[in-house]
Amino acid sequence: MSSELNYLLTLDVPEKLELIGVLWDSIDESEHPVSMPDSLVAELDRRKAAAERDPARLIPWETVRKRLGLGNG
Repeated sequence: MSSELNYLLTLDVPEKLELIGVLWDSIDESEHPVSMPDSLVAELDRRKAAAERDPARLIPWETVRKRLGLGNG
């Protein structure tokens, strides 16, 4: 394993979560389409419908990031 990968493994959880977000955001879906299994699409549709039925239960992304120790980025 490279020294860079070894370093990444030493990051604490909030830093790892931030890195995951940065990596995810760096993927250009139009250039590299991502296929999802039908079961995942169905689960995402179910969650979207549940959120639309009861928006009061939603937690703003900024609040989630603060709870995870990621700040307001």
